[in-house]
Amino acid sequence: METIINVCFIYAQGTEAAEKISRHAEQKSIRDLERELRFNTSRIRLKWEGQDELVLKEEVKQALNEFTTTTGKDERKWTPENLIKRLEVIASKYEARVGTSLAFGIFSIYRHASEILHGTLFGVLFVLGFTKPNWKPIEKTELEKLHVGNLQMLLIILGFNISALILVLSVELDNKELAEATKLITEELKVLFEKEFSD
Repeated sequence: METIINVCFIYAQGTEAAEKISRHAEQKSIRDLERELRFNTSRIRLKWEGQDELVLKEEVKQALNEFTTTTGKDERKWTPENLIKRLEVIASKYEARVGTSLAFGIFSIYRHASEILHGTLFGVLFVLGFTKPNWKPIEKTELEKLHVGNLQMLLIILGFNISALILVLSVELDNKELAEATKLITEELKVLFEKEFSD
């Protein structure tokens, strides 16, 4: 979902954003060759030891400098705009349904996926169906039904996100047929969504 938002954001911003994300990836690849993790009195370290000395091009040195914080650490984000700001930029350039489809993804997926990914108690409780009001223990079959419902929702929402990406591409490539095909896909997704989640 966030990859789709990044692609749409890059199209909305243009060449400068594409070059920036490229510089960020390149400098991150260099940093990845030599890094360490310290905790308590322990240290894990990785150091590239190729046969030849690694010679950095001037552009890579500039990229390393660009994405180094004032404290000397690497800047992990490729752009200062958070997800909502990127969405706003996209929604300003393209038609309303692009923004709405992407917003639906942020609203329906991002919060819970982040909680699950980071292993929070809320994330665990959500996966087990324990975050609903008036929670009571549920049977295995009910839990399986909950998981299937969550997966169906996830796939439908990602379908909306992919549809938004295709619509952005149709604008950027000036391809009206692609835009029309996307409208049909979106309508089918709406029918599926209403059928599965109307109650």
